[in-house]
Amino acid sequence: VQLDTITCNAAISACEKGGVWEAALLLLSTMVQSNLQACSITFSALMSACQKGVAWEQALLLLRAMEDNEVELSTVSLNAAISACETAAEWERALQFVSVMERCGMQASTITYSAAMSACQKGHAWETALQLLTLMVQRKVESNAVTFNTAMSACEQVAEWEYTMQLLNAMDRNRVAPDRITFGTAVSACEKRGKWRQAFKLYGMMLQNKVALDTIALNAVASACEKGGEWEKALLLFGIMAQRKVQPDTITFNAAISACEKA
Repeated sequence: VQLDTITCNAAISACEKGGVWEAALLLLSTMVQSNLQACSITFSALMSACQKGVAWEQALLLLRAMEDNEVELSTVSLNAAISACETAAEWERALQFVSVMERCGMQASTITYSAAMSACQKGHAWETALQLLTLMVQRKVESNAVTFNTAMSACEQVAEWEYTMQLLNAMDRNRVAPDRITFGTAVSACEKRGKWRQAFKLYGMMLQNKVALDTIALNAVASACEKGGEWEKALLLFGIMAQRKVQPDTITFNAAISACEKA
């Protein structure tokens, strides 16, 4: 069967979907040996396969190969490179590729910013994640719950509860509906600092927004109340868990015991 670029691209795409990046790279070698011209579609699929296989260094080599072979860079290929960096928490390299997109006159998309912010979150660069979100809003790039949740998660990791609350307000201003992850992250940030009033307020907002309550969120609210010496509120929440048939876990019982000790 005569090999051509379209056939090889289809095979590489199949490898990408299966996360088999080694096989995808072997197909690229076959294309080179057969004097077939790899295109932007080829490299984008290859980089996506590497990203899924947590082979971010290979993805960066592929990007260099595109430049060496004068294959035109595209938003898709650069997004794939950023996603590869995100998987490995290589946030500084992810930002470099965002800069490359800007230099090439490409429009960074929601996917671009989400992947770059996620890289920052995984790399514990919470301030940079916030800067990216601010830039995203300024440039009127569509934001969603995922982008805000990523920024909130970056803040939650370092217990920056005030920023998580500010982000929650920003979601309301930008008409982005918060979800269970949003509230769970915000509550966790407040719990780490023992901010029981804010945590309890978030619990009320969850009810108001008809967000499904889960064990993790209620544990965090109860723990924040327990840390703040509000043992009655902590025990009240444990009763609410039983009423709403939310399954308690070890953390629930430990917090309940601690609250009772302070009673």
